[in-house]
Amino acid sequence: MFVSVIACFCLALFTGVSGQSCPQRWQASFDGFCYLTSNQFLAWSAARMYCKEMGGDLVKITSARENEYVLALARKELPQMKQVWIGLQWIENGIYWADYSALSYTNWAPNEPNGGANEPCGHMWIGHATNLPGRASGFWNDIGCDANAGLPNGIVCKRLP
Repeated sequence: MFVSVIACFCLALFTGVSGQSCPQRWQASFDGFCYLTSNQFLAWSAARMYCKEMGGDLVKITSARENEYVLALARKELPQMKQVWIGLQWIENGIYWADYSALSYTNWAPNEPNGGANEPCGHMWIGHATNLPGRASGFWNDIGCDANAGLPNGIVCKRLP
C-alpha cells in the first residue's frame, strides 16, 4: 500500500503538461514525452522491436527526475516485475542509448556496469532488495540480452506525443 501511494504521488508530481495528449495506451506525458509499459516476457531486442512497433523506443533516461518518474511508473504499472528493460546497450567499446547517443545522466548500481560486451544490454531494478544494495530500486545494471525466466524484465517505452 505504501509503495502504491508513493508511486501515485511521484507520478502526479512528475507528470508534466505538454499541451499534446499521448496516443491511446500510452501514459500521460512527462517533460513532453509519453511512456508505455508492458509485462511481456521478451529479450531486449524483441522488447525494443515492440516499442518501435508502438511508435517509440526503449526508454532513454536523461535526468534524475525522469529516472524517478520511470521507476514510479514501472512500479505502478508492473507491480509483479523486479526490473524493466531500458534502452542501454554496449556498442563496440562503450555503453550508449539505443539511438547511439551518449549517456548524459547515469544511475548505475554499485560496481556497474561491469560486463562490457558480455553483458551488452541494460535494465533498471524496480523491486525492493534491501539485502542486495546493488539491486535497489532505480539503479541500472548491465546484463545479458536474453529473456531470463528467473529474472523477467518488464518493458518501458518512450516517445514524443
